[in-house]
Amino acid sequence: MTDVFSAERIDPSVLDERRRAELSKQLYVVHRTAFAGLDWHAFDRYVVNSPAQETRLLLYRNRDRELIGYFGVHRFDMEVDGQPIVVFRAEVGLRPEFRQRDAILSFWWTEATKFKIRHPGKDVYFFFVPVNPSSYAMVARYIHESYPGRSHDIPADKLGLMMQLASRFGLTPVHEGSPLVRKVGWMTQATGQEKDYWRSSTNPYVRFYIDANPTYAEGHGLLTLVPVTIANTLFSLLGVAFHVLRKRLGTFRRLRPVHEIPQS
Repeated sequence: MTDVFSAERIDPSVLDERRRAELSKQLYVVHRTAFAGLDWHAFDRYVVNSPAQETRLLLYRNRDRELIGYFGVHRFDMEVDGQPIVVFRAEVGLRPEFRQRDAILSFWWTEATKFKIRHPGKDVYFFFVPVNPSSYAMVARYIHESYPGRSHDIPADKLGLMMQLASRFGLTPVHEGSPLVRKVGWMTQATGQEKDYWRSSTNPYVRFYIDANPTYAEGHGLLTLVPVTIANTLFSLLGVAFHVLRKRLGTFRRLRPVHEIPQS
């Protein structure tokens, strides 16, 4: 698989209207290789000209400096039940040959955690609605506390917050009795390899997602909430470090030379 060569961080608010429009159209070209179901105006409103209080974009390029992906992170300052909260949302689009990279998880987590460190007294959450199993499985696997995540049980207060956030962001339910499944409109342009993986995967997070949201291919997403706390960050980092270490040890064992057994 081809590697991402560079990542450029951009604040679209510092660009003038013409340059923002040019950037948005460039990103939309990449978006159309990854998703269907969204026209340019809606995409522009989601990613580049978001109504969020703050937007940051990460632009991915290959070795030829071609734009091959983007990651948008947005901060919304809100009030829920009379209490101020901060909600981060994100979108990521990568050309199919560059997908399945765990590293993209770090950008929104870094942005949200930096904000939490600077404002320790604020309640901060990451709220996203993944429209494919891999995006959900990545967060559920690596983030220590997410809902639904390692535990499929969602505390009443977290579920109530998710319902309110879904309403605020205009995410309507798909079916009665399935409050977590919402209409998003972004339909993943999955490769045959990805579809085969999702169908046959024994990954418990992939299986849970498909069971909970069997119509994801129609642009339906699964509400997911991550509390951004220092404890969640530390436990998640420890979990990732353990996973990487175990993976490297497994590679080391497979590469160890096999010594001939002396003949007696």
